[in-house]
Amino acid sequence: MDNENIKLGLELRLTLQAFDKRVEKSFFSFNHPELKKMNMFILNFLFKNSNRDVFQKDIERHFNYRKSSVSDHLSVLENCGCIIRESNSSDGRYRKIVITDKGRELCKEFNLELQKIEEELRVKLSKEKISEIVLNLGKIRKCLLGD
Repeated sequence: MDNENIKLGLELRLTLQAFDKRVEKSFFSFNHPELKKMNMFILNFLFKNSNRDVFQKDIERHFNYRKSSVSDHLSVLENCGCIIRESNSSDGRYRKIVITDKGRELCKEFNLELQKIEEELRVKLSKEKISEIVLNLGKIRKCLLGD
């Protein structure tokens, strides 16, 4: 490819869309049509941080999402029985977000599906290329966030 004709933003967007479609096709379409990809990424965050108290603010910061968006995702997860919101004994203004057993099982399923997709990519790309891509994506993200 000619470097002058590469549209970085477009390539990033198209790649992300392809990834999203692949995840949705393999996981959500048949298994869990009520959930969306972001619901699962939030649930996965809760799963990985289940050893500590997690509040809505933590999720907002981690994903760089607005309060209303996170609240909507949490409502879907709560209605599906994947999380519960508990009162915080030290500060009544905040409610702790706790993953349920059903949420844990969904996370395990979701992570297996993500592993399958990763394995498909690893077969087609060398370790060096993958490391290079991850490094460059981190640089791009930092640049876009102004860090």
